[in-house]
Amino acid sequence: MSNVRVSVCLVAVIVMCGCADAAFPDDELQIAFVGQSLSRYDPRDFLEAPAGTVAPHLLAADVAFTNLEVSIDGAYCPCPSTKQGNSLQVADPPVVEFLAGLNFGLLSLANNHSWNYSGDGVRSTIQAARDNRLTHAGTGETLADAVGAGVRQVRGHKVGLIASATVKLGADAMAGDARPGINLVRVGNDGDWTRNLESIRAASDTTDILIVYQHFQVEDADVAEGNPFGHEEVSDLAGWQRDWAHAVIDAGASVYVAHGAREFRGVEVYRDRPIFYGLGNFIFHSGQPVGYYAHDVWESVIATVTFERGLPREVDFVPLVLDEGTPGPDFLQSRGVPEVAEGRLAEDIISRLVTLSAEWGTQLVVDQGRARLTLNQD
Repeated sequence: MSNVRVSVCLVAVIVMCGCADAAFPDDELQIAFVGQSLSRYDPRDFLEAPAGTVAPHLLAADVAFTNLEVSIDGAYCPCPSTKQGNSLQVADPPVVEFLAGLNFGLLSLANNHSWNYSGDGVRSTIQAARDNRLTHAGTGETLADAVGAGVRQVRGHKVGLIASATVKLGADAMAGDARPGINLVRVGNDGDWTRNLESIRAASDTTDILIVYQHFQVEDADVAEGNPFGHEEVSDLAGWQRDWAHAVIDAGASVYVAHGAREFRGVEVYRDRPIFYGLGNFIFHSGQPVGYYAHDVWESVIATVTFERGLPREVDFVPLVLDEGTPGPDFLQSRGVPEVAEGRLAEDIISRLVTLSAEWGTQLVVDQGRARLTLNQD
């Protein structure tokens, strides 16, 4: 809703230095993080009160974050497409309006579908975010714009967002000195690594809370020698992502969050900061038939982080289930929208989150189909 959409400015991670006199607002701030939004259609056109049980949880937070996994067919289109069939994930501007109404004031635009409508599609998607007063990051008119932080003032707190994509896209998709595109972080590319860490350090000096997002969607074959995406081959791809997540926290990020995997993954705590290695799907307008994906692709969580004086203090997890759909009229348009999971299903989703997080040494407290993670204990 428009009264919760405020604009933001970059922030200070003096907290990373432990400075006691940092001028943070005294009150708490809550940010809700969810899975990726592959929303090809506006659910309001096909469903009555879509995400109706989810909306109260998002609106209870001060602001919410997601990744918009489509290109918008908007102000600068018609645009040339770079993909075909199910791989061409595009949407009309009302999709962004729908997300804005759910309190998504923070939006990553960096992912493997950001380039589906080439440079003018990047421009159209940015314009749709601006039209709905959403703070965005990860793409831009230039590389400096794409790697820079989007900033938003939320109840006196300065919240920053930096977003990047580690995906299967060629160099033409990367923003340049005078070319719109994406902030790509290619595996093993020292220039991309350094450029982004410099942006994170700069943003952490001017914000209270800094979110760093990575769309991580590559496999070993994609980074093998001779790949067309500019990645360097590494011996341990998951280890590379973990090294990157730790590096962005060391550089001043308050939270690292990733999407890319279709199912959610575990949570690590590093230097008392949460690392979400994958939050799965929030909206999933997949063109694949029912049963194509495992059931856990249609399950995810809301992770609401409570901050005190710029420090993440706790994370509350609410389980979600997405409707896989029933073949028939408007099948694709009405499927893949989340509702809050209840009963045994909620317990199963939270149990899987607990197990996955334990692999990172993270302990969650479970209570009646919900979970909580406590951080920065004094």
